[in-house]
Amino acid sequence: MKSEETVAYRLVDVAGPNIKTLFHGFHGSRTIPRNMWLKAERKRVRDGGTTWYTSGWHIFLRLDDAKSLLSRFKNVAPKAIVRCRVRGVLPKSHSPYQVYLANEMLVERIVWRYTPAVRLLKAEPRVP
Repeated sequence: MKSEETVAYRLVDVAGPNIKTLFHGFHGSRTIPRNMWLKAERKRVRDGGTTWYTSGWHIFLRLDDAKSLLSRFKNVAPKAIVRCRVRGVLPKSHSPYQVYLANEMLVERIVWRYTPAVRLLKAEPRVP
C-alpha cells in the first residue's frame, strides 16, 4: 500500500452545492465534505457480484481515466470529477477500469462536470 500523499480524481454526483458518493454512503450520508481528511470505512464488501474486496475510496490516478468512465453513465443525475489528495492507495484488482482504493481522501474541488441528459463533458473553470 502506498502511504504517501498523492493527487487523484473521484467521480461524484452533484446536488446543488453538495457533492455526493455515487453509491455507498459515508457515516450514514452520501454527502462528501470538502477540504477535510476522510478515512474510509474498511470492511469486506462487493459490488453486487460475487467478488469480495476490502472497501476504500474509489479513485483514479489519472484524470483521463476518470473522464473515460464518467461519460459511460446513463442516468440523468449531474455528475462531476473532483480533484483529491489521497493516502494509502491500492489497486482494485478485479475492476475492468483503472480504479484504485484509497484509505484516506481529502476532496479539493470540482475539475470536470458532466450532464448525462445532454452528454456534455466540460472543464470546470479554476477558482483562484
